[in-house]
Amino acid sequence: MNNKNKIIGIIICIAIIIIVISMVTLIILKFKMSNVTDSEGNIPDKYGDYPDYGEMEDQNNANTESEEVVDEETKQKLQENYYELANVSDQKMAEKYFVDYRDNRLYFPEEAYKSLEESYRNRRFETIEQYKEYLDKNRTNIATSSMKKYKVSEENGKKVYTCLDQNNNYYIFVESAVMQYTAREGKYNLEPNGFAEEYNNSIDETKAMKNVNRFIMMINNKEYDSAYKVLESDFRDKYFKTEEEFANYIKDNFFEDNNTEFNSANEEEGKYICKTSIINNADENVDKKEKTFQVILLEGTDFTLSFDVEQKDNQ
Repeated sequence: MNNKNKIIGIIICIAIIIIVISMVTLIILKFKMSNVTDSEGNIPDKYGDYPDYGEMEDQNNANTESEEVVDEETKQKLQENYYELANVSDQKMAEKYFVDYRDNRLYFPEEAYKSLEESYRNRRFETIEQYKEYLDKNRTNIATSSMKKYKVSEENGKKVYTCLDQNNNYYIFVESAVMQYTAREGKYNLEPNGFAEEYNNSIDETKAMKNVNRFIMMINNKEYDSAYKVLESDFRDKYFKTEEEFANYIKDNFFEDNNTEFNSANEEEGKYICKTSIINNADENVDKKEKTFQVILLEGTDFTLSFDVEQKDNQ
């Protein structure tokens, strides 16, 4: 038992001696390291490494360059996000223009007004107040509109998106850059892409019938101001001294949604006499209205017209 205790005591002593020697050795090494310098006189840090101040400056520069790279990458990413619209399908792009214009009409009428194609805007809405009045009257239809069909074409090097909603209203967007466009709208597309070329290649009788259809499209779309402007001046002065009188006549003597069926078209003394049957698109069972239009062809695609007006209709 005594021998066992002696052995344990010796082991403990040896352990203590080893610990003491280790601690003394570490203290000596630490003291020596604290007085060591490199060939240039730099003192090592607490980890025994020599900090390279020149390299740290480069690292700062590298960090700056890295930040510049990140900034450049961020810019590039933003640019890619912006221009990714250029890579979307024609259908998606048509929908974007349709929704953007619809929302502008509902919430930002000034922006929508500015986006209108200039000649169309001048023809339909002389002031922003007229345009806002038009929007107020059609707010429900605008809010519920959705794109049903679309077509993409090109005009003078620009993409043209023609959209049709569920109520057969046309929206034509001429793209100048991504999400930058001019717009025009209507119940029907008065002058679709290629209309002028087709019109000019037609015989005069066909031109006259096309112009009657354009007039009918105007009144279908309630563009009474546009329809009033194409009336032959003597006819207009005789029957409709004001645009309001004309609009009231149209409301009382035409349908809400009209279509034309031509019975004949003949030239008489520089005028083209087009005898038509006006059909109610909303209800084909309603009796047709017989109307005779007199069309005068002007330069380009311009025209004037008149039509038979019964005195009882004008009262």
